[in-house]
Formats: sequence, C-alpha cells, structure tokens
Amino acid sequence: FGVEDQGWAAWFIIALLLKRPITLYGNGKQVRDLLHVHDLCALYEQAIKNVGAVRGHAFNIGGGRENAQSLLEFFKEIETRHGLKSPMAYARIRPGDQKVFISDNSKIKKHLGWKPRISVENGVAALVSWVKENRDSIASLY
Repeated sequence: FGVEDQGWAAWFIIALLLKRPITLYGNGKQVRDLLHVHDLCALYEQAIKNVGAVRGHAFNIGGGRENAQSLLEFFKEIETRHGLKSPMAYARIRPGDQKVFISDNSKIKKHLGWKPRISVENGVAALVSWVKENRDSIASLY
C-alpha cells in the first residue's frame, strides 16, 4: 500500500486498477529508482547475518541506476505491458520535489556484495498481479 510520496509505484498501480484519478506534479520527467520489497528484505536478512560488516554504518539503499525510470516511462510501461491507462491531470511541481533521485548502492555492495536482483519489469508485473488479486480488500481501504 503506497502513498504518493513513499510507495508511489504501488500508489499509482492501485489508482489505475481502481479507476481513481491520477495527478502528476510537474512534467512527469522526474526520475526515481524502484526497489522491490523482496530485494530490501533480502538485504535486511543478509545484514542481520553479517552484522559485523555493517555495524556503525549508514547506507543509501534503493533500486539504483539500473532500476531508474521517469514517471512518464513508468506509466508507458504500465500501459504497454499491462493495459492500464488513466487520464492524468497535471499540476504544478510541488515545492521541494526532486527532479532526480537515484540511490547510490555502492557502499552496501562493497560491504555485503548486495545489489537489487528484481528488475523493474518483473517487480511491476508482480505488483500488478498482487493488486489485482487483492483488489476488493484494497478498495475497501481507499
């Protein structure tokens, strides 16, 4: 379950499947990286097993450059691969919104050898399937 600011991919997929209106702030060319929750959980498990290698460090974790897309690219993929499309409203970019956010995972890769394994395409397909399977439960929350 996402919200516009955190979990935005889930937020948009849920909105598309529930036929809810979507507003893009700015021109949609903002770039974000996507990280599948299974990759993040695998990292947590690996860090717990190797606590000595990560103790006392802060890490930047995300999908990285390989899993980065603009919002427009994301919506194009959703439409092309999954047939989901909705009219979008555009609004002024929000104050403080970053044009580009891509995590630099190099430090965690150096410490644990970790990198995301699930591609954007496979992760989005899994998320679309999950939302479809749980549509009624999700709809009751929105």
